[in-house]
Amino acid sequence: MHRYLPNVLTCTRIILSGLFLLWYSPEDPQRFLVATGLIFAAHVTDHIDGRLARLLRVTNKRGSILDGLADRAVYISLVLGFVATGELNPAVGWLVVFREVMLYGVRLMRNTEWYPITGVFRRLAVIHGISMLLWLFTYLAADAARLFLGVNYYSSIAFRIAQTGLLLVVLGVAYYYLWRNLQVVWAEGSGKDQTSNPYHSWRES
Repeated sequence: MHRYLPNVLTCTRIILSGLFLLWYSPEDPQRFLVATGLIFAAHVTDHIDGRLARLLRVTNKRGSILDGLADRAVYISLVLGFVATGELNPAVGWLVVFREVMLYGVRLMRNTEWYPITGVFRRLAVIHGISMLLWLFTYLAADAARLFLGVNYYSSIAFRIAQTGLLLVVLGVAYYYLWRNLQVVWAEGSGKDQTSNPYHSWRES
């Protein structure tokens, strides 16, 4: 039974992301705290499920797919939550969500193992993940400051510039990363030699 625990944790992350959307409110302190707690718990499971899968030696492709879906569930739930509350422009939200969906679709079209782990792909993944989390965190931090401190950072030009800078990094890296994935899929479809392909399988639960 224990061999199913990593995937259970991963699926829990998807459920918590959905609950975040139901509970999140930048106007109600209690709902804000509950929703923030849910998304924090979801983020914690992201660090546990992979390590647990490796510890139990139950890594497999099904877990890989679930983990990727769960990661995108967290990102997308946060983006949709901020769009719904009017804090994030819907067009920007669409750009972020479309990239996440498109990248996953492109990866599923690959003929070989599809997880980037080496070279530039690894660095891009790390930069994108960190910048995305920081950018999304600015919204949670600004909402918390407004609710509990009475400070409105959204009216601050410096804050908006910082948000915009992080957003440009997120979109720039995200779409460059997507383009590189499209190149790999195109090369596979053209029957080109893939011996220099910088991809190979990596952990997932």
